[in-house]
Amino acid sequence: MAKAIIFDMDGVLYDSEPLHFEAEKAAAAHFGYKITEHELKEYPGWREDLFWDALIARHNLRATAEEMSAFKNRHSPP
Repeated sequence: MAKAIIFDMDGVLYDSEPLHFEAEKAAAAHFGYKITEHELKEYPGWREDLFWDALIARHNLRATAEEMSAFKNRHSPP
């Protein structure tokens, strides 16, 4: 029987945010937008679909959240 469970909410045990930033920048660039670190820092903790929807609406990008998320996930480090 488990006595404890640890949930890593990005930054607790390992800071994976820089890896996400790089993959998100690559996905945005692939779909025609050069996102900055400053802008990315407005969205930490957002659900991925809501993040992409907000970015698409904000910059009138020609992609869906699903397409951007799929690209990011294919190009993220394991």
